[in-house]
Amino acid sequence: MIRDFETADAEAVSAALHEEELPHPVTPPGVLHWRDAQPERARARMWVAEDEGRMVGWAEARLRWTTKAAGIGDLWAYVVPAARGREIGQGLYEETERHLRAVGALVLESWTYTRGGERLLALRGFRAGTRLTAGPGPHGHVDARGPRGQERSGGLPCRAAR
Repeated sequence: MIRDFETADAEAVSAALHEEELPHPVTPPGVLHWRDAQPERARARMWVAEDEGRMVGWAEARLRWTTKAAGIGDLWAYVVPAARGREIGQGLYEETERHLRAVGALVLESWTYTRGGERLLALRGFRAGTRLTAGPGPHGHVDARGPRGQERSGGLPCRAAR
């Protein structure tokens, strides 16, 4: 089941994110800070995926508010290793995309540090490019072109335009 993130979920999100090595640590206060620090114009939202009462996935989405370019949506989803391969990531992605499209996103951007994440994003029209040496994890940030040839901007990780 996928539902909206609640403040009480921060501890479980942080614990789930640390079931494997992350590109950067995420604490419960850090999860709440990300949510609370977004300006209204970001239209930020977060979701959790649960299975039998356990949090097995999390996603965040927002409109980029730090650029003059309008209509750029930014999303990220995570599924705990034991729950991968069961379409939980797809469900989280669909929630983020639905939200971002509803608030005016024309281009979506994301990043990943896992091979499974690369596959999911590729299935959704994201195109990965070169690996950079300074990135969030073992796969680094990737350059990208959207499926309609949209050029990337600002060295952002992955992009899809629809």
